[in-house]
Amino acid sequence: MSVLNGSIVIPNWIDDIPQLSLDLFYSRLGNQQFNHYPMKFPLAGICSFIDHMHRNYGQYIAPLKNFPALGECPFSPRSIDIVDFAFPEKPVPMVMPPGLWKVVITKRMKEVEMLKFYYLIKILDY
Repeated sequence: MSVLNGSIVIPNWIDDIPQLSLDLFYSRLGNQQFNHYPMKFPLAGICSFIDHMHRNYGQYIAPLKNFPALGECPFSPRSIDIVDFAFPEKPVPMVMPPGLWKVVITKRMKEVEMLKFYYLIKILDY
């Protein structure tokens, strides 16, 4: 089980102009030789991305304190608190085989890459 704790601090008003995307890469042997996996969240404005999360994963993001509401755009400066958030296993599709996964979340502003987050996750089959 993975648990997240921390805060995401948003210092300015956010509208739908900044864009986010999420790509997945898979290493079957866990040796960091990754292949781009065809499943992803396509490039979308931040508000659209958050609305997609609400519509498809609302029950899983509900515990996040001060998360922007569905349809709230632009949203105000805030701190989104993540307290003992256990990553849920149910939204993980069965087509995701065990192995080492790299998740890349990219933020773009007017087609210029501004920020990239990399997460390595190991999925085990019990």
